[in-house]
Amino acid sequence: MNITKIPVDIQKMLRNALLISISPTYEYQNGNRMERIVGYKYTVILPELAYEKINVKILGNKLMEISDEAIAVKFENVEAKLFCIDGKYDITATATSIQPIKNGAEGK
Repeated sequence: MNITKIPVDIQKMLRNALLISISPTYEYQNGNRMERIVGYKYTVILPELAYEKINVKILGNKLMEISDEAIAVKFENVEAKLFCIDGKYDITATATSIQPIKNGAEGK
């Protein structure tokens, strides 16, 4: 079985996600990092999963700023997949947008 083909329920994982940091994502050419910023990685902690961290990459301009406290957020059009490097499995996630959740409660 190829474990990287297993679907990831990223919507459920990101429920109650708290944004803790933002860092730039750079363009790469032939395996070399270039100077050009192509997007941002939004690092969130997941209270429902023992406060594990996950990075969600969004291409384009920075969509939020961080504060001294974690911010409850939701992502639009988020997708995730498993990958393996040197025998260690991890998750990569991408989205098209991020928004703060008012009063820490997600509206439906």
